[in-house]
Amino acid sequence: METNSRIEVLNKISQYILSLQLHHPVRVGVDGITASGKSSFVSELSDLLRLSHRKVIATTLDGFHNPRIKRYERGRESAEGYYYDAYNYNEIIKQLLAPLGEGGSLLFKTQIFDLKTDEPIELKPSKMTVNSVLIVDGSFALRNELQQYWDVGIYLKVDCHIAEERAALRDSNDFGSFNEAKRITQVRYHRAHKIHSEIARPEDIATFVICNNNPMCASILTSKYEMNS
Repeated sequence: METNSRIEVLNKISQYILSLQLHHPVRVGVDGITASGKSSFVSELSDLLRLSHRKVIATTLDGFHNPRIKRYERGRESAEGYYYDAYNYNEIIKQLLAPLGEGGSLLFKTQIFDLKTDEPIELKPSKMTVNSVLIVDGSFALRNELQQYWDVGIYLKVDCHIAEERAALRDSNDFGSFNEAKRITQVRYHRAHKIHSEIARPEDIATFVICNNNPMCASILTSKYEMNS
């Protein structure tokens, strides 16, 4: 598909989300490898949607991590451990996605676990209105367990070497050096995403697949609906 400016891509996706007429909030899942730009994309898309005077909740799956002992049970660098053990998908469905679906209570939580303290937390449920929008980013947001709960799926496609450089720059302090951050990204996070791609095939099921190698020149590679020009 023809390369567009970032704002054009965001506008087209925003228009599609706003065009949906559902009896519950629109639930948008944003997937992509580590350092593909999910958080920034979600923030910008949310800001754009708010211009329509719709209530928008932007959040991440990071509030649903498993405890450290579970996450690292297969080893600190295990790709399988990251894919299978990092997140509590039952609680993501129970606390966040199912309540905002057809016939749901509209009462939801965006977090049940504090990653820094490695402790569960108790938040009072919030309530959404039927015409609200929920946008969630997560490395495996479009995995099999969650696919049926999204009304819109977005996959940010970024070449691995580009994402590895971004992650290494971002996480150098956490891992002690640029090179170590890059190595961990390769052996744990990006290998886990390869497992994800083989099992869940997120590019195939996403409503939109977006090339995000250069965020300012993003392009919609595929979409599952005919966009109005």
